[in-house]
Amino acid sequence: MTIKEANEAARQLLPVIFDGMEFERITQVGINYNDKGEPRYFLQILGKNHGSVVYVEPRSCEVKRPN
Repeated sequence: MTIKEANEAARQLLPVIFDGMEFERITQVGINYNDKGEPRYFLQILGKNHGSVVYVEPRSCEVKRPN
């Protein structure tokens, strides 16, 4: 997913799929810079049990679509 798609999914509280597993929603869209000053985007996604979060690259996630 792109950063634009991630921001929209976060605003709409949509569930996401990462590594074949469903997560509740995106709780943070962020950016870090490496030692060369290049941006690296990340997402914080909330687990289904609400007790854990995972940090992932946006391109490795997709919005869960209704069946």
